[in-house]
Amino acid sequence: MIREIVRDNTVSQSFPAHVTGTHDTKTMNGRKKAFIKSCRALGVAFWLAVLLLWPAATHVSAEKVPPTLPYYLYGEINVLPGSTIVAAVNVEPIAQTTVFSAGGKSVYRLALPADDPQTPGREGAHENEVVHFTVGGYPLLEKVIWHSGHIDRIDLHRAKLPFGYFPLMLHRAAW
Repeated sequence: MIREIVRDNTVSQSFPAHVTGTHDTKTMNGRKKAFIKSCRALGVAFWLAVLLLWPAATHVSAEKVPPTLPYYLYGEINVLPGSTIVAAVNVEPIAQTTVFSAGGKSVYRLALPADDPQTPGREGAHENEVVHFTVGGYPLLEKVIWHSGHIDRIDLHRAKLPFGYFPLMLHRAAW
């Protein structure tokens, strides 16, 4: 491919035709036409595939809506380990957890689910709804606003207990 050219009594190497831009026009026109035909064929195949697969993709997405992420809470609570915390929206329980001990403290972790709009019942909360907490049927002081996908530390505290209520009996099994 590399040719030697003699100019002014010096020998130099010339570059291939695709570098110098000197091409045989008949060969080049044939290559261009073949390239354009192959590009058109690929383009047609691509759009046919898109048109054939499009209805299937939209059909699946209409049936299956990705689930909304729950709202995760964790923190300390001033009740005995083994007590049950119930989270409710509009007096309807949506989640519960059991208090456990970690590092000598009573702690909890709770995932508050989102409500599934495709079901008739209520399984969780909607965005910006107020969530109330109870332990042993007694309300806790804290309330939270439900937000999808958030993770927050909320330390829970019991409300003022009724006269004569013994705090060690917060677990329903002890009643």
